[in-house]
Amino acid sequence: MILENCPRCGRPLEALSIAETLSACPACEATFAPPNACQIALLTCSPSGQLQRESDIRLTDEFRREYQLGQLIGSGGMGMVFAAVHLPTGQTRAVKFLVRVDSMDALVRFLAEGRLLAELAHPNVLKVLDVGEIESHPYLVT
Repeated sequence: MILENCPRCGRPLEALSIAETLSACPACEATFAPPNACQIALLTCSPSGQLQRESDIRLTDEFRREYQLGQLIGSGGMGMVFAAVHLPTGQTRAVKFLVRVDSMDALVRFLAEGRLLAELAHPNVLKVLDVGEIESHPYLVT
């Protein structure tokens, strides 16, 4: 299933020029993974603010039974975060993928972030609910 209209503003979506596996709204500039996506492009954001395609991953059946990716919340130098629905509960979650798996520094920082979030218990700090890996790309679910 491909999204035809933006869930945020209702305007027609277009394929993202650097990543045809994602859709973008030219009106509100939101970016989305199509419902039931089997594959997504992993993007980083350059220091100048331009999105760059780093790689693609094929979402596993196990991941797709648990999560439906939605809007791209953010993309930085080492990862990207999607809003997602946890299908068994219907709860909204955030899924953060490490994009730069070629960087040992990025991997160490990503894993340290996950460990730190898992140890903290505070109402203003996100709790890690799940961790996993797809095609050598680790992810955290909060």
